[in-house]
Amino acid sequence: MVNGGHRWIKAKPNSSWFKLGFPSGYVADVMQTLEVLAELGHGRDQRLARALAFVEASQDAQGRWANRYAYNGKTWVDIEHQGEPSKWVTLRACAVLRAAHG
Repeated sequence: MVNGGHRWIKAKPNSSWFKLGFPSGYVADVMQTLEVLAELGHGRDQRLARALAFVEASQDAQGRWANRYAYNGKTWVDIEHQGEPSKWVTLRACAVLRAAHG
């Protein structure tokens, strides 16, 4: 679609965008963007509400987040098991939510 001389592409984001993971590699996830914005002091920006709600909804009943993109078999050693609760993804999520909610 062309709008006022600008090209707007209507496409769905890659499904990997919604697979919160660790370590960060060549596939970015939504949390990586939230981490950067939080570091820059924009963690409380209302425009991030839907992304933050996604992160919050990804938490399990024990207050942890699963590693949905663990890069198993793509690094020298597997850091964590894919799909299982992750101390690293949980740490990332807690830092982002703390920046957003205090």
